[in-house]
Amino acid sequence: MLLNIFIITYNRSIHLAKTLEYLSRSKFKFFKTVVLDNASTDNTVEVVEQYKSRFECISLITHKNNIGAGANIMRAIEMSEADYTWVLCDDDKLNLAEVDDLLEILEQGEVDLVHVGAHDEINWKYGGTKMTPENLISGGYHYFKAGSFLPCNIFRTEKFQSFFLIPGYHNIVNAYPHMPFLGNIYLEGRLIYLTKLPLVNAVLGNQSYNYESWFFWWLNTSKIMGSPPAVQAFFFDHFFDPTLNKKGLFNTMREFYFKNNTYRFLIKSFVGEFFTKEDRILFNKGIIKRKVRIFLSRMRRGFPKLK
Repeated sequence: MLLNIFIITYNRSIHLAKTLEYLSRSKFKFFKTVVLDNASTDNTVEVVEQYKSRFECISLITHKNNIGAGANIMRAIEMSEADYTWVLCDDDKLNLAEVDDLLEILEQGEVDLVHVGAHDEINWKYGGTKMTPENLISGGYHYFKAGSFLPCNIFRTEKFQSFFLIPGYHNIVNAYPHMPFLGNIYLEGRLIYLTKLPLVNAVLGNQSYNYESWFFWWLNTSKIMGSPPAVQAFFFDHFFDPTLNKKGLFNTMREFYFKNNTYRFLIKSFVGEFFTKEDRILFNKGIIKRKVRIFLSRMRRGFPKLK
């Protein structure tokens, strides 16, 4: 079997119906499709039933309990029986009119990862080519940022199941269970393929988390890369091109740094272990300036000296 498609969903039957509509009007309707439902209480079951006649093989698996999005992703990877696995969310925009190049690449079976679309701001100038992630990043493609969007990725199933199930489950706490797989592709210098056209685009606005939570998920996930240069490549890729000023990011990090002791410890240890000497100096200069401002403010108000 060439490809298994999984759709993870929870109480969003309206969005699910749109996703099934996109797939049912494409060549993907001939591939085995499984809807993994996190114990929805809406009419998800009825929606899937309505589309069964339009797919060659579609099924619904409803979990007894809501196991969370991350575990649902990993459950999809575990269950896949095909050479490649594509896990879709229930609410993203699909454009599946031109997919022949993707199907040809999957038939060839030479790559472990295919990127098929991402956030709207991602430059898709390398569509239709095979390149290593490092070369893509050097050319301006945000490999890690694009890949953080789960439906961007079509994974070689056997590689994921054999080596990255446990790392994936471990990283559920940081919201990116699939990123250990992408990190390995980068570290091994493996070729990936970008489809000629983006087939899926992230729809923003339905997320249930805030920027603060996301930031520390991303920071912690970047540590899977191990060495400081690889961690830096991962971490900074989500924020800007390497040539741009880091001032804005560092200012945000400093705001978190002074928010509470937990954040302070996480950021201080991260900067100390993985930043370059130059970046540590730039970051710490801002910390010193901030402490001086706090000290002067407290002294003017008659408070004790800041320790």
